[in-house]
Amino acid sequence: MIALVGEQNQLLPLLVLADGATSQYQTGSHQGRAFIADKDAILAALSERHGFPDPHP
Repeated sequence: MIALVGEQNQLLPLLVLADGATSQYQTGSHQGRAFIADKDAILAALSERHGFPDPHP
């Protein structure tokens, strides 16, 4: 994980995007690789990309 997102971004949950991919939900990037480090943003990105249902309130 450290190699992908940097030592300062090790918190979980964490969704690391494919090299060169971006998302409106990304919370940061490290050496050009975007990641999402927020539970609700991860769920929103998965819903948008893969058709997962939105979380129940």
